[in-house]
Parts: sequence; structure tokens; C-alpha cells
Amino acid sequence: MSLEIPSPVLVITFLISSLIIFRKLWSSSKAKHALKSDVNAAELPPGPKRLPLIGNLHQMAGALPHHSLANLAKKHGPIMHLQLGEMTTVVISSPEVAREILKEPRAFLRSEARDHCPRGHVL
Repeated sequence: MSLEIPSPVLVITFLISSLIIFRKLWSSSKAKHALKSDVNAAELPPGPKRLPLIGNLHQMAGALPHHSLANLAKKHGPIMHLQLGEMTTVVISSPEVAREILKEPRAFLRSEARDHCPRGHVL
């Protein structure tokens, strides 16, 4: 059996077409993600800055999870948004706010959110 080596023109054509396809896929996924994150960011409470792939997982490492959440709540208020990997999470760290949400979830999401969200951010 003999092994044939593909011609350089064929290899170059394959590489260029692969790069073009990769670039188109990459740019369209970035545009979709940017649009999606803009819409979601307007609806979520504020929270700490996150890293691109892991989100806020780096802020949860080291200490016990409830200690990390308590420290973050001191900085960002009783309602905060965390991105844990791909999972979007809203953390309620105040018992009073949690009771209020459980009593009237719709009223909380409409009007009372202004009272609890720092920096005037409305859910």
C-alpha cells in the first residue's frame, strides 16, 4: 500500500476554508451572546464582576460557600446576581427580603424591587 500525500494547493484550500468558517461561527456566536447578555443584564440585579468562562466561581473558592456569599452580600446588598459557570443565579441573602418574595412574588418583581436593589436597579 502506498500513502499519497495531498497536494499543497488542496491543503492550503482546506486550511483557508476552515479558518473562514471558524471566523464566521465565532463572530455570530459573539454577537448572539452580546445581544443576549444585554437583554438579561437589564433584568437582573447587580452583582460582582465576573470572569468570562467561570463567572463568579473564583469568588466562591477557598472559604465555605455560605461565608463567601455573606461577604459578597455585605458588598452588593441583599439581592445580587452571580454567574456560576453557565448558570445565572440570583441570591437573596436577607430573611426579610426572602419572606417578602415568598409572600407576594409578583408584587416584589414589579414595584418593591426598587426598595431592595442597590443603585436603583429594578428587576
